[in-house]
Amino acid sequence: MNGLPVFGGGRIENVVRSGRLVRAAAGLSGTGLRARSGLPGWTRGHVLAPVAHSVDTYV
Repeated sequence: MNGLPVFGGGRIENVVRSGRLVRAAAGLSGTGLRARSGLPGWTRGHVLAPVAHSVDTYV
């Protein structure tokens, strides 16, 4: 076990491997990236930025 948290009924690594996150992010427009996320004060772009910066860890 690598300690990654559970997300959406599965482990984050499973979401990354399945391509769901990439497909969802690729479908966002500029307006979609600026839209509010489920985190107070954070846009969807704010949420995706650290994911994008850490993707090299998974490659």
